Amino acid sequence: MTEVEIVEKIAQLEQKVGYLEKQTSAMNELLEKVVEIGIKLDHLTEQLKDFSIRLGEIEKQPADKWGVLVKGLITAGVGALIGFVATKLGG
Repeated sequence: MTEVEIVEKIAQLEQKVGYLEKQTSAMNELLEKVVEIGIKLDHLTEQLKDFSIRLGEIEKQPADKWGVLVKGLITAGVGALIGFVATKLGG
């Protein structure tokens, strides 16, 4: 190789190294953003779990109220039936 060819080859390598440095820098920035997104996603997942638990409790409340109402109606109905039968037998 001649001196000119060596100088050209070095210039090409320097150009490639510069390109690779820019690419590496861009990849590092992207990686940092992916890590940030991962942290935010973990935080959102925890919030979603909390909301899911709270929603389950809220949805359960009306069902509990209906359960109490149905029990009360059944008790009243059975009581009325017993009262009716008692008046017919006693009368």
